[in-house]
Amino acid sequence: MKTINELCDVVWEVAYAIHTYHGNGHLEKVYENALVHRLRKLGWDVKTATPHRVLDEDGTPLGDYFCRPARGRPADCGNQGGPIAHRTNMSLRSWDI
Repeated sequence: MKTINELCDVVWEVAYAIHTYHGNGHLEKVYENALVHRLRKLGWDVKTATPHRVLDEDGTPLGDYFCRPARGRPADCGNQGGPIAHRTNMSLRSWDI
């Protein structure tokens, strides 16, 4: 099993290779997809953000948000019991809406 530093080294090397190949100026999602693709090619089990539609109490769609899996757990960003912005395993970004 690799240490956290060894894992980080691999991610940095892959990210640098992606930047060298693609350059700058793309949307963040392009780099995220490239990183996921290349890490999966190395045999890593990579989890990505999952879409989640947020509805108001009358069923009106308020927006689509992307939940990032919490460490060691699948993404859980259900809308049970109130606001979801406080959940620690979510990434709410304006460009995800």
